[in-house]
Amino acid sequence: MPAPDTTNAFHSEPGAPARRLLLVDDAPEIREVACLTLEQAGWDVHPVSDGPAALDALSCSREPFEAVVLDVVMPDMDGPHVLGRMREAGLSEQVPVVFLTATTRRADHHCLLALGAAGVIAKPFDPRALPRMLELMLAERRSEQERRPPARPLLRRRVRAAEGVGGVAGP
Repeated sequence: MPAPDTTNAFHSEPGAPARRLLLVDDAPEIREVACLTLEQAGWDVHPVSDGPAALDALSCSREPFEAVVLDVVMPDMDGPHVLGRMREAGLSEQVPVVFLTATTRRADHHCLLALGAAGVIAKPFDPRALPRMLELMLAERRSEQERRPPARPLLRRRVRAAEGVGGVAGP
């Protein structure tokens, strides 16, 4: 029997492995529907039901996740708090986050984007459109990162001058 074809719509190389995605939502029906449609689109989906489990999965995973789809309102730890903890651990720049939210208020969506999210998907969503919406948001994030100028490393002498150790604080 031939090996299963792991090609998906987002890879140009035949046989490329599925991209890993962490799906975080406390509603089992949302996890089930999202997993089904994302897996059909070639994603390797790892569903968890809450924020602490998401942070554990991110810190313990041997292979990196390419994206996190994160519910906003969850018990114990909400989505924005999870993103904040990811930022503290240095993961938010490496792993883009797309929020799922039941709110349709534009101002709320803007607040979530201001936190650093790659996108916001309103619930209920069309399950058939979910993989495409996710891919568009991730492509936009990659494009933004490519346009962003690289950060200049902080010069040791600036740090020393700021700490009062001596040296010049100039360029």
